[in-house]
Amino acid sequence: MNDPDPLPKARTSRRRSVVFSLLFLLLGALIGSGATAVLIVGTVHERVRDHLHHPERFVPRATERLRRRLGLTDEQAEQVAVVLATRQGEILELRRGFQPQVEFHLKELETDIAALLTPEQQEEWRVALDRVRDFWLAPLPTAGEDP
Repeated sequence: MNDPDPLPKARTSRRRSVVFSLLFLLLGALIGSGATAVLIVGTVHERVRDHLHHPERFVPRATERLRRRLGLTDEQAEQVAVVLATRQGEILELRRGFQPQVEFHLKELETDIAALLTPEQQEEWRVALDRVRDFWLAPLPTAGEDP
């Protein structure tokens, strides 16, 4: 009578089920967290890019966002819009003053680093730097133009 005891097999099977369940739970949490992070970063990136490339959209969007979050009255929303437009104009003036300096220094940076690279690396470097420029140094509205 050498029949194997069925209990150890059941315990092993149960243990395996628990381990796999925990593994699947962990993997699901990781995948969900990663997808959420990608979604959030992408959304923030698009909002920043939209604001930089379309400053005319900032005041109405920000005013509406503040109206919803703070429960602003129509009068308060109008006053907030005036403040936002005024401050945005001041910030754009500051950008008009310093953006040429930033562009000059970025060009110097581009040249200095490109001198250290192979021709293939130089092309990759310029493409990467152009992406940064396109994102962060959006063309400014001219001085007389409304943002």
